[in-house]
Amino acid sequence: MSRLMFFHDGEPGECPDSCSLCDDAFPQSNNIVKDHCHRCRYFRGWLCEVCNSYIGEIEYDPKKRERWIKRNPEKFWWIERVDFYLGAHFHHFR
Repeated sequence: MSRLMFFHDGEPGECPDSCSLCDDAFPQSNNIVKDHCHRCRYFRGWLCEVCNSYIGEIEYDPKKRERWIKRNPEKFWWIERVDFYLGAHFHHFR
């Protein structure tokens, strides 16, 4: 079961043992990223470097997102989690 972490009121809080998206354990402290919205700087959760870089690649570009899905059909579950994760924070953009 994934420990998806959502509403933090913009404050990081305690770091979990695993990524909020893929649920992989954090192997080293330098692999942990404080994910935030680049538009409003709002803290969203703790991610591994891999998930953070993928989100950065697809978050604001629907065409990149679709290409990512075509290249990685076996990881569609991840895109669903990303959509949910980002949707939980969408209210900060309005």
